[in-house]
Amino acid sequence: MVGYSYLPDRNFRGFYWINGKMTAMGTLGGDWSQAYAINDSGQITGTAYTKGNVADHAFIFQNGAMKDFGTLTGTISVGTAINTSGAVVDTRRCGARANSWCITRSFIAGRG
Repeated sequence: MVGYSYLPDRNFRGFYWINGKMTAMGTLGGDWSQAYAINDSGQITGTAYTKGNVADHAFIFQNGAMKDFGTLTGTISVGTAINTSGAVVDTRRCGARANSWCITRSFIAGRG
């Protein structure tokens, strides 16, 4: 199971829950992260602020490390799903509506 939890400073961190233990993940240099999906291999995807909180980037977390997948355009991307092969669906806001999301790309973990 993955998700995010608030910290005493009102920021939040993505976490994963394995064998009854909740473990917080880091960030991409900013104040917060959120985990949205995990696959059977334990690879996790989500979104996290970059240094200075200037951008919100999709990531993959594996082997204890978070890798930034950047964005295609703008400053926001979100890893929303990951399959057993490590392919991540990356979405971003599109249009004027707050709940309008577009699938912008997919990528395979470990293939740059």
